[in-house]
Amino acid sequence: MRGRFGPFLRASRLDGIGESGSGQVDGDFAFIRPWGFDPATNRVPTQVWHGGDDLMLPRAHRRWLADTCPSAEPRLVHVMGHLQVPARHMAEVHGWIVDRF
Repeated sequence: MRGRFGPFLRASRLDGIGESGSGQVDGDFAFIRPWGFDPATNRVPTQVWHGGDDLMLPRAHRRWLADTCPSAEPRLVHVMGHLQVPARHMAEVHGWIVDRF
């Protein structure tokens, strides 16, 4: 995690899950418990990114989320792992958000 992405990722992680790491536990439970909302009701433009070489998130989950969420735009990057996708495509994601919101 060299360059600017490493510190960005660390700050984002702390914002998202906090110093205690309890947010990580909540994220892990999202694989086995209801989320508190139904993704099939989402109408907000959404991208679902996934690296074909991702060893942290199952491909079946990406397919399920992209198929379930009617507003989802699936983005599969075939030869990238879990952290390579945001490291190399963050500007594209931000541009997509700016164009829509």
